Amino acid sequence: LEESQVILSPVPNGEAWRKTLLDRFRTDFTIFDPAYRADVQFSFPGMEKSYVEWCLFSAGDKEFFNHLTSALESIEAKTNSEASVEEVANGVINYVADMKNVKSFRDSDYDRTRAFEQWKSQSPVGHQTIFQMALKPLKAPVEVGERILAEYRPGPWNMKYGDAVVVKILDNQMYSVRYDGYPHTEVISRDQIRKFSPADSDLTKEFEVGDLIFYQSSKSMYRNGVISRKEEDGTYSLYLLNVDGQKLYHVSRKRLIYQFESADFVQEVSDLSVSKLKEAFEKALASAVIGGSKLPVIRSTTIRSGSVMTAIWDGGSAILKWDGMKDVTINLFTYQEDPEKATRIKFQELFTNEIDHIQSVTRDEHPRGYGSVVNFASEIESPPHWILEQKS
Repeated sequence: LEESQVILSPVPNGEAWRKTLLDRFRTDFTIFDPAYRADVQFSFPGMEKSYVEWCLFSAGDKEFFNHLTSALESIEAKTNSEASVEEVANGVINYVADMKNVKSFRDSDYDRTRAFEQWKSQSPVGHQTIFQMALKPLKAPVEVGERILAEYRPGPWNMKYGDAVVVKILDNQMYSVRYDGYPHTEVISRDQIRKFSPADSDLTKEFEVGDLIFYQSSKSMYRNGVISRKEEDGTYSLYLLNVDGQKLYHVSRKRLIYQFESADFVQEVSDLSVSKLKEAFEKALASAVIGGSKLPVIRSTTIRSGSVMTAIWDGGSAILKWDGMKDVTINLFTYQEDPEKATRIKFQELFTNEIDHIQSVTRDEHPRGYGSVVNFASEIESPPHWILEQKS
């Protein structure tokens, strides 16, 4: 092929294979940037269901988006149509072997005046931690001999699940499974298993754009992806969630299932309550944070079906927010910094241990103070090299 080329094709109804063909130029022939494949739709105002689709492939054009915009504006003006770019995909970003920079930049080449002033202005006075926790329902157990989908390669990118059978039930929701075509067994957790349900065989159920799915790429292997378009002939376009962003066209409905299990396989757990949360809050504060000091009065305010609890003492404060359903957020502030996060981790463990089936989701640490503070006091005591150089 020439270094630069443009290929255009109309996409009549029912001929989505044309998109697949042009995308092959991007994935199999001219695979490195700039190598763009674009899907464009032209509609005509005042005419119901009147539109035409085109796809194009362009290689070697570093000004592709500028040229595409100019071309569409010209077409709109001459045909009285409205253009809509449905999708653009590029090739692989080039690797430049033995690249040599014209100049190697040093820290001293950059103006650090504002950064230095910000560093000097910092006055940290405390340590804030935001805990987010959620009640996680139990998944229904699987039985020996049951056919399942089992995680073959972890995700989220390039994730694969394979057909397997449960061989043995172990402790703590662990299972021994055997993948189809493999003689040995593997030990996996319940979270690495997707049960089949009768809904998986219901081919009349349509997917929506954005649905996360498993695509049956071979007889016994499934790859994760996302629906990008429903075609008029009942097939689907989808992106595989891999590092290449591979797109598939004209995929049959029978090769797709939802990525997640049916809600029928979720077991209900005990609901949260104000009394449960308050008891866990008090115990975690008393044991991990306040220690021998007198435990402050915890005040609780009901807001619709949820609640807000507050505790204030000489060394800091804590606020618990419950949304009335499954999510709990705790804002813990102490004037004393906790560099190793030992107090925070202990508090989190004690709180979650008091409530069945609640799990930690995130924990965010923040310094608090004055002067655009972004560093903890312990970090300011050991400044980076550029601060030392600026002072000298």
